[in-house]
Amino acid sequence: MSYNDYSELIGLGRVGRVMRFGDIAVKTANVWTVPKDASETTIISYEQTTELNKQSLKHEGHVYSHLGHVPGVIKPYHISDTAIQMPYLRQGSLSRYLLTHHDTVDNSQRLQWLQEAAYIIHRIHERRVLVVDIATRNFLLDEDLSLHMCDFTDSTIVADDEDMATFVSEDFASVKSDIARFGSMMYEVISGNQFEFYVIPDTETDLDDDPVSKTYITWPTDDKLPNTNPLFLGDILK
Repeated sequence: MSYNDYSELIGLGRVGRVMRFGDIAVKTANVWTVPKDASETTIISYEQTTELNKQSLKHEGHVYSHLGHVPGVIKPYHISDTAIQMPYLRQGSLSRYLLTHHDTVDNSQRLQWLQEAAYIIHRIHERRVLVVDIATRNFLLDEDLSLHMCDFTDSTIVADDEDMATFVSEDFASVKSDIARFGSMMYEVISGNQFEFYVIPDTETDLDDDPVSKTYITWPTDDKLPNTNPLFLGDILK
């Protein structure tokens, strides 16, 4: 595929970057240039990171292919080992929209987004995929403000011989952890504040100094989570 001369960087993450070419968005792996006079250790580190990014992008393409056409999941135009071409949605991500329109978005619109997101995640689970990175930044908005989920670099495809309800991956991904991440997303959509937590049993101790992102050895009790009582849908969030 050939692109026109105009391009714009519209997304940059840990694994990849997204460039806009007109009405098309193209995601490729981050390839880091080794600094001049770098040590052998630094060179190896850069090369390994670049290779991991390439493998993660390839994995994401495989997840998209596995999902096929799932309503509410962005449908790529073309998938290769080195790039994922998809529609460019001008409204951008839900996270950006909330940041710029938080005071004008009413509760009915917030509820609609959360219902949409819940259905999308449910459909993805029906295809035996754990999303893992459920966040407002990974939901794009169409012109009518409907949601389209993207970014499956961290997702896990669960084998047919595994029990989806009880399966836990080597990285501790599970249906339960997806529900927890969705709860964090609900909290952000309703309150405008971010709070994410991860449960990693082999961590030596709880890492809870960061006010926005915390890591626990076991599932946290209510006193370690934000108070949702005053919020819209607070009882559900709790």
